[in-house]
Amino acid sequence: MPTHSNLPIARCAYWPLWASLFVLVTTLVPVPAAAQTLFDKIGYTDLVTQLGAGVPTGDGVGVTMVEAMVSNPSDTRYIPDETNAEFNTATITVQSGGNTSPSGHATLVGRHLFGDTTSIATGISQVEVWEVNHFLGGGFLGTGTNQTPSVQTANHPIQNHSWIGTYGSGNTALDIEALQRLDFAIKRDNFVAVVGVNNGNSTVLPMMLGQSYNTLAVGRSDGLHSHGFTTIDGAGRIKPDIVAPLGATSYATPVVASAAALLWEAASDTPVLNAAKKSEVIRALLLAGATKNEFAGVWDRTTARPLDDVYGAGELNIARSYNTLAAGRQPTNGSTPVSSIGWDHATTGASSKVYHFTVQPGTVLPEFSTVLNWNRTVTDEAPGPFFEPGFSGLEDLNLALYRTSGSVLSQQLDFSASAVDNVEHVYLNDNLGMGSVLWPGTYAMEVSSSETGVPFALAWFSQNVVSPTWTSTAATGNWTVGSNWLAGTAPATDTYVLLDNTNGSMEQSVDLDISASLRRLRIAGTDGPMFLDVTSEDVLSVSSGIEIQPGGGLAGYGLILSDVVNDGTLVIGSRSGPSAGALHGAPQSATATTSALQAAVLSATAPASAVISAVPEPTSLGLVAGVLMSLSIARHCRRHKR
Repeated sequence: MPTHSNLPIARCAYWPLWASLFVLVTTLVPVPAAAQTLFDKIGYTDLVTQLGAGVPTGDGVGVTMVEAMVSNPSDTRYIPDETNAEFNTATITVQSGGNTSPSGHATLVGRHLFGDTTSIATGISQVEVWEVNHFLGGGFLGTGTNQTPSVQTANHPIQNHSWIGTYGSGNTALDIEALQRLDFAIKRDNFVAVVGVNNGNSTVLPMMLGQSYNTLAVGRSDGLHSHGFTTIDGAGRIKPDIVAPLGATSYATPVVASAAALLWEAASDTPVLNAAKKSEVIRALLLAGATKNEFAGVWDRTTARPLDDVYGAGELNIARSYNTLAAGRQPTNGSTPVSSIGWDHATTGASSKVYHFTVQPGTVLPEFSTVLNWNRTVTDEAPGPFFEPGFSGLEDLNLALYRTSGSVLSQQLDFSASAVDNVEHVYLNDNLGMGSVLWPGTYAMEVSSSETGVPFALAWFSQNVVSPTWTSTAATGNWTVGSNWLAGTAPATDTYVLLDNTNGSMEQSVDLDISASLRRLRIAGTDGPMFLDVTSEDVLSVSSGIEIQPGGGLAGYGLILSDVVNDGTLVIGSRSGPSAGALHGAPQSATATTSALQAAVLSATAPASAVISAVPEPTSLGLVAGVLMSLSIARHCRRHKR
């Protein structure tokens, strides 16, 4: 093997690597007996409850472990203990030779990756183990040589890297070469590489392998890991990509890798899901399913920064990712709607890819998560049998979410357009105060790029709440306990309510004659004016705000405790025109008491209807059934209370 004169040969004659293990160095507080288990936190318990004996186990999916020797220079162990009781069903094949004594670190990594009871991927039976210097050098990647990276066999599509390292000061070029060789191999051989970042709350990312593009970089749910922006091989990209709830990144990493193995098996076992056996699809599924509730008030993203700069896409949730996979591949032809949960693998073309979907009447999506992911292209710049990695720049793809009118993208709700990352993420969550609720209507996701022929994966997950309806023929809808609300109770604090006039041009109204607390309220007049009357001495409290859409309005003598955003054309507090202090026209926010009603008795020749739709806010996981009430008003004359 050729050597560089400024670098000594490492032991075993491989290129030297300063590698450290992810060993927990802080003191952990004892976990209360009632605390959630790891399996609970990552959604695995919910998945087992949902699927029972049919839950994927990683059966038939081989994995590759790349392990560093422990920090003590005289200790060269890197192999998991094959006699460990958790490894009864696994065959461990050592690829690098050397010291065959078991490593405690490698054994713990293995327990999380393929342990019989300690891993979620209990069906993994074939494990290859590499020593990291051998893997980086002549054994696999060929860093520092002119050899082409070895081929990762198709029956080992998951790699786990619970180590960090660098070739040392002054050798950044070798660090970059290793990253590019790995990304080249991932795209060529189609495998998922899951890599750890360092422990400790630092904004300095390790050189390897967390600064690669085509891998999944993993941190800890407590945020005590290196995080922030990459500094080499394309600066300014966000890492880590995802987190898991363990006390060391060495062990969070194999938990994410085991989740990737479960998804790979599920895609392998179901013919219609076979197209998901792509590294970019598995990454998109895991990121789209990640949860943010654990980081309420902290997690954020921007249109130029797709992931949070500490927690990435959020915490691993295998149930959400599996359900996104199981919803099926849903390619777009530009007009046929897709479901509100699913995935696709496609290629950019001369025009953008548009995925239309419908939120049905009686349905609300309080949470919507969509992730676009693609592999960067590393080329071979050397002639003949030699290999020299080359990278000329990242393909630029963007993601946007629209409200539509027919096939027209009429209103952009959000977008993600990083110039440096190979992931884009649009995320709405009313519970976390991020973006808007997707009310009944038509929407679309758009994948756009100025470059053609770029393979990409798109995955999207939503909380889709569907409920039954109830109808009344009363002239005015009364929001009353025992007659037309939820099981004889007042509206619940976790309820989303939509008031809409959908069947006539005449003014309609709903009288609230009981104090109520809601999550969110939307008032719209699709086919005619729609008012909510808050009657005397009653209080309407809406924690997440009231949206006044075109045709909607508020009136009455009662007290409203809420932020009110008025995007409509009607007034708040008056039936026939703006009154002193009324909100009118442009969007505004206020907490106010509505003014007295002005009499307005309308005549009409055609019936109109008012619709009340109410659904409870979903939990953080899965598809949740709720309760919906729709109130249809057959008559077109209104009354008001004084």
